[in-house]
Amino acid sequence: MSYRIYLHFKVLPKWLKLSRNRRREIFENEIQILIGKFREINFSWIDLEAFSSDVTDIAELTTSDIQRYYFFIEELKDSQFFTEEYFDLVKIQMGIIEGFKHYEQQQQKETT
Repeated sequence: MSYRIYLHFKVLPKWLKLSRNRRREIFENEIQILIGKFREINFSWIDLEAFSSDVTDIAELTTSDIQRYYFFIEELKDSQFFTEEYFDLVKIQMGIIEGFKHYEQQQQKETT
């Protein structure tokens, strides 16, 4: 099964006070390296700040390895994004991609 996870972030003023070059540097040296380490996870960053005030960014992750996702989150929490209080993690939403199909397939196996 594949999981889709949405990490909802709120940017904090400390991040916005940094120059754009410094922000890019932190993202490349922290997040990009982390993404490269966890190749089992597909990662997308979605900007919302022009459209939402409670959540400013969403990270969309897709994986079939829930343990690697968990390890990714542990390392993300150790990154400057959180240790320097640049972002708050507001909410995590997770679902199973086409979970109903997996359920129906399992039901068919059990009834045959």
